[in-house]
Amino acid sequence: MKPNLSSPPVEIGLKLSDIARLAGVSVTTASYVINGKAAQRRISAATVERVLAVVEEHGYQPDQQAAGLRRGQTRTLGFILPDLENPSYARLAKQLEQGTRARGYQLLIACSDDEPETERQVVNLFRARRCDALIVASCLPAGDDTHARLVAEGLPGV
Repeated sequence: MKPNLSSPPVEIGLKLSDIARLAGVSVTTASYVINGKAAQRRISAATVERVLAVVEEHGYQPDQQAAGLRRGQTRTLGFILPDLENPSYARLAKQLEQGTRARGYQLLIACSDDEPETERQVVNLFRARRCDALIVASCLPAGDDTHARLVAEGLPGV
């Protein structure tokens, strides 16, 4: 289910179990409906309609952090560039953000200010945020192994 950005404000703290209770269905059924698996699980149209009505009424959106923990991915990419005021990098950042958003990802953007130590700090910050991959316009010297270590640890990078 894609979030409807024009829907009512999300009720903070509303959980899948609350949606299920309000719709009068099991948590499993509510999950199947919300995740677009109702047809393959043979859930009736009336039940789907009831669950989606509760979702719409309350502006419910699944907890992406919890889903990310279950999936083992955050659907978040990190983009590190040396100078955000540079029109070429700004244009690239905009295109990357639009492309990632269109595919259901979030793009975190950070600027290294052409400082190797700042780039290393941002890399560690993005690792801590569990980015699924990094896109880096690196300012690190050619012999620096920061990015090679990340790839060796299983974090894809470009």
